[in-house]
Amino acid sequence: MALKTCRECGGEVASGAKTCPHCGKRRTMPAAMGCAVILGAALIIFFIPMIYQRHRARPLPAQSESEMMLNELRRQDGQIEGKRDAAQRGYPAADYQFSNQYYSPREDVASSVRILDWSWSKGGFGNIMKADFQMRNDSRYDIKDIVVKCTHFGKSGTEIDSNTRTIYDVIEAGETKVFQDFSMGFIHSQTDTSRPSIESCEIRE
Repeated sequence: MALKTCRECGGEVASGAKTCPHCGKRRTMPAAMGCAVILGAALIIFFIPMIYQRHRARPLPAQSESEMMLNELRRQDGQIEGKRDAAQRGYPAADYQFSNQYYSPREDVASSVRILDWSWSKGGFGNIMKADFQMRNDSRYDIKDIVVKCTHFGKSGTEIDSNTRTIYDVIEAGETKVFQDFSMGFIHSQTDTSRPSIESCEIRE
């Protein structure tokens, strides 16, 4: 054990001793060490509430595919008011009302375009994805340039990767169009299942 000199009598004192064995003088904590202890306690008191609040914060709910598409469409066209558009096209504004809000054209499309009867297979040398599906447009607008994303999963359920392709075609309002052997590009050899989603589309003027 290290020895230190007593400030009172000059005798040698073990570093862990609380009093000097020669003069009985009680040893005091150095000022620098005392300041460090006080500063450390203050930091702990300051950060504990922040950490507690961080752990209490609720995570944001995951967005559904339709919600993500809707947000993207809102960003693209700046949230055009559906009520004004309905008046210009001669439609009753009430047709667009939902929960005291109005659908813009893009919001109408985002909630009304669906992929039906989805199936797929591997072509080429087993590394090309071929998809068969129908696309239904229940909106009031003709759409074009539909971006479709396929998310691929292995047998374990783990997401592997995804493919995104644009369908450069037009689907009129109220129409269901059939697509057969549509190439989604290269696919991972371990892909077992694939989930399609519509990422975005354009409204034909």
